[in-house]
This record gives sequence, C-alpha cells and structure tokens, in this order.
Amino acid sequence: MLVYVILTLLAGAVGDLSSYLLYRFYLREKIYSALEQLSKLDERLNIVTSVKRKERIKRRLSKDIQRRQSTVYKYTFMRTMYTLAVYIILFYIVVTFLNYAIPFPFYVPVITVIHAHQYLLVGGTLFIFIMSFVLFSPLALRQPNLYR
Repeated sequence: MLVYVILTLLAGAVGDLSSYLLYRFYLREKIYSALEQLSKLDERLNIVTSVKRKERIKRRLSKDIQRRQSTVYKYTFMRTMYTLAVYIILFYIVVTFLNYAIPFPFYVPVITVIHAHQYLLVGGTLFIFIMSFVLFSPLALRQPNLYR
C-alpha cells in the first residue's frame, strides 16, 4: 500500500520535474532573449523626450513590441500546456494502474468506506495524485517576473 502512495507521489514529482527541465534547458533562453529585446525597445522609447517624436517612435516600434510580447506569451503558454499534458497522461496511468483504497484516520461519508474495522479512502491514490499536482505545480511553473 505504501509503495502505491510513493509511486503516485513520484509520478507527480516526475511530471513537474520534466516541465521544469523543459523550461530550464529550452524555453528559458528564448524567454530571456525576448525580454531583453523588449527592454531594449523600452529604453529606446525612454530616451526620447519630445512627446511628438515619442509617439512616432512608439507607432513605428509597436508591431515589434507586440511580436516580442507574443513570443514571451507563446513560450509561457507552451510550458503550461506541456505541464497539463504530462499530468493528463500521468492521471490516466494513476487511474488505470495505481487506483487503490488507502487507510484514512476517520470516517467521511462520501469518500470513505468501512472495511474490516478500518476506514478506507476510495480512490486514495487519485486523491494523493491531485494533492501532488497542487503541491508540485507551483514549483515547476516558477519563472522570473515578466511584468517588471
């Protein structure tokens, strides 16, 4: 029983670790380069003091700024969708192969059953998998503040 709980927790941790590794080794440099280019464009706008000239430069650079912002959003979205896809696959694996009742300390009418004087959490590994998603996802989706 404890083996199934550990396997379920490891499934959640591995899913988030793969998402973090995707970010660390592939997406981070692309996001940082787009953010760097955005800051250069912003500096270019801040140098100009004349309001009329600033508006002209802003109009000229607006498409480039939008393109860089959409690049950052695209990579962030790609990472989030990758994390969700991994969790859906792992959810299927947990529901198919690791779905066992786990002992629970007290009786809850809807989610527990009494078996041999012991309260069992029906679909306990599924509950643990969902909790591992809640626990590990914020760690996997960490990234620098994009809106500075």
